[in-house]
Amino acid sequence: MLWRKKSIIRGQGRVLDVDDEGKSEVAFACFCSLLTTLHAALEGLLANFPMVCPLLEKPIAWTIEEREGKPYHTFSPSIDRICNDKGYVKVWIVSHKANTMKNSGTAEEFANIARNLMKKTGSRL
Repeated sequence: MLWRKKSIIRGQGRVLDVDDEGKSEVAFACFCSLLTTLHAALEGLLANFPMVCPLLEKPIAWTIEEREGKPYHTFSPSIDRICNDKGYVKVWIVSHKANTMKNSGTAEEFANIARNLMKKTGSRL
């Protein structure tokens, strides 16, 4: 059986015929292409690492020292979808606590909670 693939690694756009023994080369080329795509996406995300959670305005615990030696911390970094119905297309980094709190609520619901909590406690913004 012959396999056909585009020369992904070399970027030359030519089609190669590969027999059964060359299947691993095809798989490797596809894997390399996927890694290149993921790397580009992650570079954009990593270039904008916030030091402070944009939602709770508390420092994000990036290092193990900041997390007091624990692998997990309330303010560990977490990747959050900005718009939940669109999947992980547009994301940002927030604290784990903020991401958990934001999990299923809408902005209107959070505003309503804040208003009612301020009424109940007598506090102001």
